[in-house]
Amino acid sequence: LRNANVKAVTVPSQFVATSIQRGTLINPTVVYHGVDTDEWQPPKKRGKYVVWAKNRVDAICDPVPLNNVARMLPDTRFVTTYGDVRLFNITELGTLPYNEMKRYIQEASIYLANVKETGNQTLMEAMSAGVVPVGFKWGVNPEIIQHGVNGYLVEPDNYAGLAEGIEYCMK
Repeated sequence: LRNANVKAVTVPSQFVATSIQRGTLINPTVVYHGVDTDEWQPPKKRGKYVVWAKNRVDAICDPVPLNNVARMLPDTRFVTTYGDVRLFNITELGTLPYNEMKRYIQEASIYLANVKETGNQTLMEAMSAGVVPVGFKWGVNPEIIQHGVNGYLVEPDNYAGLAEGIEYCMK
């Protein structure tokens, strides 16, 4: 990053900027991801379900928090790319083409934001469509979600808190 040809360093969140600053002593400019709000309008009909939309399963995009909170809320429907299909309240879609997944996100009531994201494009798209986020207070989430204003945040690994937030926001 100390190349003389570098004119600017940009990052998608203050969360990432802090890491860059700590590791390189460079002060990057935060440029959040953009959302085409014309494309992400609220739907005519909203489904009564929680959506979790990740394109892979790994150490970061781990469906275990989704599975844990789904067990705690057996009367709540969860629509997800990946999850424990042995739970009757989880509908697993797998990875879908963009326009198909977009519909599930737009029509959801709640977006589960438990992953420690650096920018979280999908969260901002969901919020643009009027979907309420419920998630962990880490990564970029506290920069985008104001607890009690436009979403609900709990401390990481607080599954009871996620369940409480989902129930509260569904009402």
